[in-house]
Parts: sequence; C-alpha cells; structure tokens
Amino acid sequence: MVLVERTYRQRLDLAALSAGYDVQDANLRLALLQQYPRLNLSLNAARDTGAVRTNGVAIGFDLPLWNRNRGAIAVQDATREQLRAEYEARLFSTRSEITTLIAAYRVGLRQRDGLEAQVAPLRQTVEAFERAGARGDIARVTAETARQALTDKEIALAVLDQALSEQWVALELASGALMGEAQ
Repeated sequence: MVLVERTYRQRLDLAALSAGYDVQDANLRLALLQQYPRLNLSLNAARDTGAVRTNGVAIGFDLPLWNRNRGAIAVQDATREQLRAEYEARLFSTRSEITTLIAAYRVGLRQRDGLEAQVAPLRQTVEAFERAGARGDIARVTAETARQALTDKEIALAVLDQALSEQWVALELASGALMGEAQ
C-alpha cells in the first residue's frame, strides 16, 4: 500500500524510533568493542619554577579478564531489542490504523452514493406531490409527509458528508501528511 509506505517515511514518531534504534545499535557495537583490551598512550610534559622541564610517555592497558564486558553488552542488546520491538509494534499499529480508516472511508462513500441515489428520485416525487397537493388532487398532509422524508434523507446525507470529512482528517492525521481533496 503506497499510503502506508509514504507514512513510514513522513511520520516523525516513526523516524524518531528508527533513529533511536540506530543509536542503540551503535551503543551495542561500542559495548562489543569494549570487551577487548584497550591501549592507552599519553604524552606528559611539565615545567617547574626552576626551569626544569620533564617530558615523558605513559602506556597503559585495560585487560578485561573476568567479565569481558558481558553485563554492558547484555544491557545494550536488551535495550536494542526493546526498541526494535517497539518500532515494529508502532509500524504494525500504523498500518492497521490506516487500513481500517481507508476501509471505513470506502464504506462511507458507498453509503453516500446509495443515499444520493435515493434523494434525486425522491426530490422529483416531492415536487409532483406538492403540485398535486396545490391542485387538491391529494391531501396536503401527504405532500408534507413526502417533503419531510426528503428533508430526512438530505439531513442524513449531510451527516454522512460530515462523517466522511472527519474520517478523511483522521486518515491525514494517521498518515502524517495532507492528502488533498477527498476522492
């Protein structure tokens, strides 16, 4: 689905989770590198008040003999897996939400088309009833009842149009982008 793929690129919360996962992956790599011996090399220079200068070199080793940084590696790995699971859950939730909203919008469009198909013939019937009622061929109450039925259908159509507009806005919010006019 094109909209879902576009959403994955546009929503900032998904981008933040992806970036967080990348950072945690780098932290895990750092923890893995810290299990190996590190060499520290430093240069020293000093001067006292008697113009005596001292220069030197210092070399040091960190030897991870016992734990080999396994605790830090386990913590970083667990954190990375937690972020991965959260990211995948958010992707699934986003896909599900968008799919549901699209399906509901399509159902609403079909309902609107059906209701609109009922309104046009009813409008013609009401006009005919009102002409017949004005001539006295039918009771005025019958014409008013037909007018009320038309008004009820038009109100239902307006309510459905509002619901479709709200569903469109919800779809735009879920996708993280403006999508233009409803189709």
